[in-house]
Amino acid sequence: SVASFSKPVHGTLPQNLIEKIVRLRIYESRYWKEHCFGLTAELLVDKAVSLQYFGGVCSENNKPTPFLCLLLKMLQIQPDLSIVLEFVRNEEYKYVRCLGVLYLRLVGTPLQIYKELEPFYSDYRKLRFQTKTGWKLTYMDEWIDELLHEDIVLNIVLPRLSKRLLLEEAGQLSERVSALQMELDSSENEAGTEDDEDSSSSLSSDSVSSDSASDLDVEAKTGDTPAEIESHEREKSLEVMEEDKNETTKRKHSKMKKEKKKQKKKKKKKKKKHKKQKIVVRGLKATPAAPKSEEEEGRAKVGENSVEYWNMQREKLGLKRLKE
Repeated sequence: SVASFSKPVHGTLPQNLIEKIVRLRIYESRYWKEHCFGLTAELLVDKAVSLQYFGGVCSENNKPTPFLCLLLKMLQIQPDLSIVLEFVRNEEYKYVRCLGVLYLRLVGTPLQIYKELEPFYSDYRKLRFQTKTGWKLTYMDEWIDELLHEDIVLNIVLPRLSKRLLLEEAGQLSERVSALQMELDSSENEAGTEDDEDSSSSLSSDSVSSDSASDLDVEAKTGDTPAEIESHEREKSLEVMEEDKNETTKRKHSKMKKEKKKQKKKKKKKKKKHKKQKIVVRGLKATPAAPKSEEEEGRAKVGENSVEYWNMQREKLGLKRLKE
């Protein structure tokens, strides 16, 4: 079996780093049975190159993605470190890098993880990520940040990673300098060299042009370098843009309020019409009842079965009254 030949990692078999429930799902999946059976390290490279997205368990049935199946196969095969580093350092296929980075995070040492993963903070390529509910767009630097700081990724509990400060204090790692800090340092150095050149040229030259004189006057008043002046101008332009955005949002809100008022007025008019329609049904008003005849009034006053009623009828016919 594969377990008998695999080397322990973090005190357990490498495939046990994935939860048992997720492993059983992978073993029962169609992709595992069709594409991952009998895979070697060489054939696994071809499968990894064909990946078009990455993710853990998707859909309501907790179906594992091909990315997760290949990760479990790598844990079973345990390829050489050189092959894993080729996966990590590959720049053509971004999902191959995603697979290699996750495998190194599960199996590698803290020193290897920090040295190999931190340079990819400057990789801003887009990635398609499949979740349980659908699709999501993410980036490579965000994926690297999750691996270095999160405890659970893709329903996998990651091994504990020692903090970077401890490795720095032990002398195994140097202090990390971000790409932004490097750019700021370089821009400051360039600004310093430009200032030195300007000062030397002003001392050596006898005559200075009007434009350069105005620049020097501004520098003398403000005490800022040209780069700092440009940054201030950019900040002002950004503030103007934000004010324009706020004005547009206010206009949109006012329009929305006006539309809501119009809709309320329309609803009130409709309610008044419905009330009128209830009073007048099909365009006809209720007609008053016709007046009753004398006979009907007599019947109402005197019951039809009474003696007085029949005596009245006999008198009309010229007959004698009945005895009471």
